Amino acid sequence: MVAADRDRTASGLQSRSFWTAASVPALALWGSGASTPVYPIYRTDWGLSQVEATTVFAVYPFALALVLACFGGVSDRVGRRAAMLAGVVSIAAGALVFGVAPDLGLVIVGRALMGVGVGLGLSPATAVMVASASHAPPGRSSSIATASTAIGLAFATFIGGALVEYAPAPLHFSYWVLFAVAVVVLLMLLRLPPDRPARILSEQKKDGRLPAESRGVLVRASISIAAAYSLGALELSLGADIGKTLVGTSNAFVIGSVISLTSLVIGVVALAARRLSARISGVFGGFASVAATATLIGAAQASSLLLFVGFALLGGIAYSLLFASGIAALASSIPESFRATSLSTAYLVGCVIQVAVALSLGVVATTWGLLEGVSAGLPVVGGVGAIALITNVLPPVRRDHRQ
Repeated sequence: MVAADRDRTASGLQSRSFWTAASVPALALWGSGASTPVYPIYRTDWGLSQVEATTVFAVYPFALALVLACFGGVSDRVGRRAAMLAGVVSIAAGALVFGVAPDLGLVIVGRALMGVGVGLGLSPATAVMVASASHAPPGRSSSIATASTAIGLAFATFIGGALVEYAPAPLHFSYWVLFAVAVVVLLMLLRLPPDRPARILSEQKKDGRLPAESRGVLVRASISIAAAYSLGALELSLGADIGKTLVGTSNAFVIGSVISLTSLVIGVVALAARRLSARISGVFGGFASVAATATLIGAAQASSLLLFVGFALLGGIAYSLLFASGIAALASSIPESFRATSLSTAYLVGCVIQVAVALSLGVVATTWGLLEGVSAGLPVVGGVGAIALITNVLPPVRRDHRQ
């Protein structure tokens, strides 16, 4: 009886840990996309160029990449709960700065704080989800993690667009709502018991390096996540301007609703495709990425809202399958003691690609126009998707361990 009670308690704690950790990626992606509906207002009210607007976007993944590069394995030293707490506090601080920002300078500070927060919290949150779902059906953690990011993006674009259009203080109010949600997530994390830092790395070799048989998996997963993030960079940095041009309205709610189609598709596909293997998800995601970029080129050249909606749907499918492919590969093939660090590495690769795509799109769009910026950037985004497709099609390299 005592053993049964103990098992129920442990199961309840695992479930609470899983869903609390799942709230962190949702909050992180809400923070990453919170500025998207506000970009056109920043540009109009503050007279920002396209480069300045996309710089606001790029500061976030730049700060995120910097934190992942320098502190990617911090949760192994301080514990995953502590790392998630620090991340959520930084996201809340970023929302607070956004909520009072009077000019571009403080907006950049807010974006940097968001990037720091996501860099600290996203990898340990994903690792907690994988560990808490270790006895669940395969694919559960990767599908829920992907769906969680979709919820965050949907809140950023759909709810954020509604608040920007209809609530008071369009430059600030949506960030106060984000701040309130961050406080709720912080309180949920505080209810979890502290965990021990993963210093008992019995699975690690003495040199502390990832086992050779896992390195190919890390490369493949990193490319898949990078392909998903490059699509996200395209839609979140230029999506509002593209939607405004094609929809022919400055209504932030309408534009946000069109963009949020991608988030809806990401969540639905993540749950529907949870039984697919990491490789199959990566192959189909790569195909969808190439198709999405081709569709957006057609939408921009023909000024077609219908094709733009097609891009939103295909982009959602591609992002969902590629991101889930990367997480599933790491969850199934990377030893537990290396998982948080490997997740950080994969996210780092994705962020570097995201920064490069966002800044290059902004520079070209400012210099030659929005259509030219989209047309120049899409082959790069589609190219990363094609590489993800190829790496998932190729068979894994098998090493001969015979002496």
